[in-house]
Amino acid sequence: MLLEKEVTNLVNAIEETNEFKKFKKAKANLEKHKDLKEEIELFQKKQMELYNMNRQGKEANNLAAEVNMSFNKLSQITEVNKLLVSGKAFNDMMLSIYKDINSLLDTKFLK
Repeated sequence: MLLEKEVTNLVNAIEETNEFKKFKKAKANLEKHKDLKEEIELFQKKQMELYNMNRQGKEANNLAAEVNMSFNKLSQITEVNKLLVSGKAFNDMMLSIYKDINSLLDTKFLK
């Protein structure tokens, strides 16, 4: 199918960007630090728990404070900071691609 081929071409082009390469390198570097990786996974689990929490009050506030403290601690670690910075750059690039696709599609709908 033509669309599948074009998607593959887009993914290959994304893979060649500096944003992808830096993010991939930061992720691979983090893999070398098992304890740090586990700490990040625990942070992400708590973050998702907070996000999915439908409650207000002390329990939610306590978890939010814990997540915030964990983030502040983790973001001071060089490997994690590189992951955060490169991840943001990669996500910004992907957002730009999505916007470009939407804009192009919008012009096609107007024809």
